[in-house]
Formats: sequence, structure tokens, C-alpha cells
Amino acid sequence: MAEPDTRPERAHPDVAAYLALLAADRPFEAHEALEAAWRRSGDPLAGAPAAQALIQVAAAYVHRSRLNVRGARTLIARAAARLGREDARGAFALLSRSGVAADGLAQRLEALGPDPGAWPPAVGLVAGPSAAEPGFAGTLDGGGPMDYAPDRTPLPTRDVDGFFAYDVRVGTVRSAVPNPGARKPAYVLTIDFGPLGSRTTSAQLTRHYRPEELVGRQVVAVLNFPPRRVAGVVSEVLVLGACAAADDVVLLHPGVAVADGTPIA
Repeated sequence: MAEPDTRPERAHPDVAAYLALLAADRPFEAHEALEAAWRRSGDPLAGAPAAQALIQVAAAYVHRSRLNVRGARTLIARAAARLGREDARGAFALLSRSGVAADGLAQRLEALGPDPGAWPPAVGLVAGPSAAEPGFAGTLDGGGPMDYAPDRTPLPTRDVDGFFAYDVRVGTVRSAVPNPGARKPAYVLTIDFGPLGSRTTSAQLTRHYRPEELVGRQVVAVLNFPPRRVAGVVSEVLVLGACAAADDVVLLHPGVAVADGTPIA
């Protein structure tokens, strides 16, 4: 007779990644991390309504950061409704041991006020208030603190026209100062894009750069995303870099100086 399986039930690593990314104020990547599990054939969360609801919560916070009030409210309402369905509860045990405060989450979503700017941090909403305290980093497989690494899984093939929809250009940093309102250390950058004028952004670059090292440096940024409020600053562009971890960003830049405002193609 086969011996009973006495191994402890484990946390789901993609849910741990989701929570760690929410804690790092990276809701878009949290959305991507959990959606990978939701779409993965054979995964215990594949097609699960509760997992889809968490994906919608992360997407709502992306809309919130971009000042899209209607989009944020709509996605929160959909997530609450999905969690309230009977077939959502089947995944609650797995989500709960992975760090999600699943019981009562639908009610917490429904209780959010109409102003997304007044909503609590996403990780505190999903994992409970203690998760919003400094130092929360999520866990991997139910183990110790998680050092999130970006997913190396190749993305689906896209039409090249999708790339050219983004206005990506070179600019020069004219000022860089610490952002006093940022929960994670960050700089407020003013970037000169030549004939397109100067734009402001907040970026977590403190690991590798001091403010004085950034001034005069050419960077690459996306200019046509909607403005979003980040730690008290209206962020008008997205500066691009290689990201090994949440606070480990190495800036992209041209190997030879070019005119500010030069497009990337």
C-alpha cells in the first residue's frame, strides 16, 4: 500500500512574485506574473476566477497610477464580483497559503471609495494591512524573503507595428534630485527632449547612480504613455533600463551622443 503524502502544502511561486511586485509598487509586472500562471496549462491556478480577480486588481492599480479613474473603478468592481462567485472559492486555500488574505477580499474591494487616489497600497489590500508595512518582500515557495527576478519566458510574437506605436526617444537629464515622497528611494528627473521640450519623471535609480552622475547623461524614454502620479510627482515619461530586480536598474543610453529628441527605431 502506498504511503500517504505527508509533504507540507506549498505556496504558489507566481502568487509570491505577484505580492512581491505589488509591495515594490510594480502593479503592471505583478499583473504579468500572475497572468502567466492563470494562462499556463496544468497550473493549479489555470483559468481560476480568483486568480483572474487578482490580475484585475493589479490592472486597476496600473490605471490608478495613470490617473484613469474610470478604468481603475471598473476593474475593482469586476474583481469583487468575480471573487464573490461560488467557483472562485476553490483556489482560496492555495492563495491563502501563498500570502493572499483571500477571505473577505471581495468585501474589501467593494468597500473602496470612489477616489482611487485614496485607496490603500495594493499589497495591503490583497495580503492584509501588515503586508503594506516597510520590509514586506513576499516569499518564494513558502520560504524566506523573495528576491524577485524578471520572468525570462519569451513573450508571444507581436506585429512590429505594435512597437512603432510607442514614441521612444533620447533625452538628456538636466536635473536629478531625491524624491522625498517616494516609499522606495527614487529620484525626480527633468529630461530635455530638444524640440519636444522637457519632461519630468520619478525613477528608482538610487542603487547605481548618484544625482550628480545623472545630470548630463543621455537616457532613453517612452514619451506617449498617459501621465501618472508617482509618489507625489506627475510622471510624464517612462525611462527605460535593464531591470535585474525592483531596485536594480541600469539605464539604457546611446553609445554615441545624439541630438535630444532623436527617436529610437
